[in-house]
Amino acid sequence: MSNDDRDRTYTRDQRNVVLLKEFIAQSTPEQPFFAFMFFESPHAPYEFPAESVVEQDYYPDINYATVTRNDGPKIFNRYKNSCRHLDQRFAEIIQLLEEKKLLDNTIVIITGDHGEEFYEKGRLGHNSSFVKEQTHTPLVIYIPGVKPFEYDKMSSHLDIVPMLAPFLGVQNAPEDFSLGYNLLDDEQERTYAILAGWSNVAYTGKDYKTILPQNAVEFATQTVTDGEDNPLPNVKDFYAEHNQELFQIQRNMVKFKQ
Repeated sequence: MSNDDRDRTYTRDQRNVVLLKEFIAQSTPEQPFFAFMFFESPHAPYEFPAESVVEQDYYPDINYATVTRNDGPKIFNRYKNSCRHLDQRFAEIIQLLEEKKLLDNTIVIITGDHGEEFYEKGRLGHNSSFVKEQTHTPLVIYIPGVKPFEYDKMSSHLDIVPMLAPFLGVQNAPEDFSLGYNLLDDEQERTYAILAGWSNVAYTGKDYKTILPQNAVEFATQTVTDGEDNPLPNVKDFYAEHNQELFQIQRNMVKFKQ
């Protein structure tokens, strides 16, 4: 696939889908293949063609110099329209896989690299905080022969590879090559996840969420919330209840370091 940064984001997605379909069209059920595509249209400024509009009351053009939190709902509608465009592109790809009879032995994964906030917690976009809106992502996985179900436990992007590995012939335990868990193994369950931004990391679990301090100032000013981003009075309970996990996190950060 090529790197395309011309014109509006949705037109880039459309051109890249054409290339992806051409690649898939050359494949056969007997020929293994791997394809990855990064879609831009649901990223700011959330662009879409007229035929993708499902929310009429959307913000026309985003001016970051004048936009306010009152514009959040209309910007969110703009985002919904861009996601509708993305759904239409997904439909093209799935339809071709069906026509080529490739879905019987092809794993399909749809996910996001981050969430998106529309002033629900005071900010717009992503990578400005670790609130739920900015960190939760969709994860839709189709695996031939696996009965559909909804996974209602905590998961991480780190869990994708350990889950797929057995289908690719890997017999090693997940901990040999990953910090993730196999989401199809009922005996494995994630109790916390580590979230990463450009310059800091955060711990998130069922009851606590906090940025992990990297210096004395951050430690002295550290705050903690519950899983729904509601402030909690102090961090003492967090450290008391999760000290063993925090030691394990330190070990994990250098586990695969060469």
